[in-house]
Amino acid sequence: MRVSTKHKQHYFTVTEYGSQQAALEAARAFRDSLSVDSFRGDYDHDKFQARGESGVLGVVKYMQRGDHVGWVACWQEGKPPHRHQRKKKFSFLQYGQKALEEATAYREKMVRLHSIANTV
Repeated sequence: MRVSTKHKQHYFTVTEYGSQQAALEAARAFRDSLSVDSFRGDYDHDKFQARGESGVLGVVKYMQRGDHVGWVACWQEGKPPHRHQRKKKFSFLQYGQKALEEATAYREKMVRLHSIANTV
């Protein structure tokens, strides 16, 4: 088993530890001794979530022939591992300037309805 810490790798071989179980236990002990920051590095999760120009996670621009014509709410449905991405469009023609508010509210409703906690 190989455990990576930033730029350094540690190997736990069967020949070194005598059995696969002993190597696995040593690797797990080593992993558990590392701090959580070792696994995350300096990755800022919130910074890299897809919020797009809407500023809302899961709500993206609705483009048609290069024109911004509304917003799209995106969420997932189903039980793991068979979750499917779903989306609903909110056009400016139908919703006017409230399209972003409607898309955000609809997405929040669908995320609550189809959260993994509700499907397990």
